[in-house]
Amino acid sequence: MRYLTGIYAHFCKFVISQDLVVDKYYAYLKKAKLYNGSGRLEDACNSYNKAAKLAKSKLIDFSRASLNYFDAAICLFNISPDRAYVYFKKCINAFVDSEDIASAIFYATRCGYLYETKCCNLPISIKLYQKADKLRHRNNIVHKCIIIDDDLIDIEQKNPLAQCKFDKIINKSKILGLREHQPLGTSISQSTDLCVKCITAYAKLDDDFDRYIYTFKRRNSFGDARNIIRNCVGSSNPENYTTLQSCPDVYRVIEPNVCN
Repeated sequence: MRYLTGIYAHFCKFVISQDLVVDKYYAYLKKAKLYNGSGRLEDACNSYNKAAKLAKSKLIDFSRASLNYFDAAICLFNISPDRAYVYFKKCINAFVDSEDIASAIFYATRCGYLYETKCCNLPISIKLYQKADKLRHRNNIVHKCIIIDDDLIDIEQKNPLAQCKFDKIINKSKILGLREHQPLGTSISQSTDLCVKCITAYAKLDDDFDRYIYTFKRRNSFGDARNIIRNCVGSSNPENYTTLQSCPDVYRVIEPNVCN
């Protein structure tokens, strides 16, 4: 009986300790949002970074950490793209740690496109594209691209047949994206991941593409960390994962987050 009482006391201390960590985590997020809203972007970046470190080391929630790192990167991007790159890398690596390889590939490709088109920074862009390719290779992921080189030539030449051919695909992506509360190209219902050819084709064919690809906004804020089953690094057991019904774009691991 005394033994059980000791276990219960230890458990209570653990719960209280975790609650304090969660409260601290949300305090960082609150500060980050306030700083961001008032234009103090560097302070916002630092707060998001602290939240990410806490999520990674104490909550053992790599998916949450990856998106906090991403928020930190976006805060810095307009100030210093070179400094923002550090946080983009941390975001991608956190997705890898959470075993969400498809999301890591998508974000690497998306950020590569961002650096290529917004900053004309080809060295960083190429590094990010190469990161996506390495992740595919290491995880035996074969990209099934629906776009061939001839298609790209037609697209560059503004061939109306190419526009007609891909209109249905683009519209389908939009419909699925809205249904899943995802930007274009991130719907979990898609069956292929994003490559440079895909993103180039969409950019040429879809008038709304820039609005989607350059807007890094999630529909909802994070759900309560206390209600999330934490993701243990190196674990592939589906019991270690959960999907938030109220916010499906935050944490989806049971079904791979494949992109188009």
